[in-house]
Parts: sequence; C-alpha cells; structure tokens
Amino acid sequence: MTINELYNALHSRLFYEKNSLKRYRFQGNSLFIDRKAFIPFTIYLENNCVYLSALLCENEQHFKVVIDDYTANIYFYGKQSGQPLLILE
Repeated sequence: MTINELYNALHSRLFYEKNSLKRYRFQGNSLFIDRKAFIPFTIYLENNCVYLSALLCENEQHFKVVIDDYTANIYFYGKQSGQPLLILE
C-alpha cells in the first residue's frame, strides 16, 4: 500500500472504534475523535510498511497501519511493542 492509498482510505468515511462508540474521522493531517479532540498525524513508509505518527497512546507514538481488504477494518499496531492498540471499523 502506498501513502496516497492510505490517505484515500482514511479520508473515505467515518470510522468507529471496535467495541466502543467513539467516532474517528480523518481530515487533512488531523484525526478528529468524537468531534472533540483533534490530533495531528503524519504517515510515512519504512521497510515497506506504512506507519502513522501521532500521540494516540501514552506508550506509543508510531503505529504500523494495516487495512484488512476483506472487512476494510484498519488496525493500528504499536511500532515498538507490535501489539494491536486500536481497531477501527
């Protein structure tokens, strides 16, 4: 996946956190959570993996982004921990 393809996928619709009612919307280089908080982010490519850099968790700032082609869910894994930290449907 290229960076442009990821931007297009993120900006295409509203997302909801799995098992939660929080809404996520990507606009420009900002992530809006429940229309209250906006978090600036950047996307970059490293070792053929796409990463999103943002302050979403206190322990991680860089997230590996994986989009499931079948469900269109977006998975964010901690770059250092490798653990899934956020799933958007």
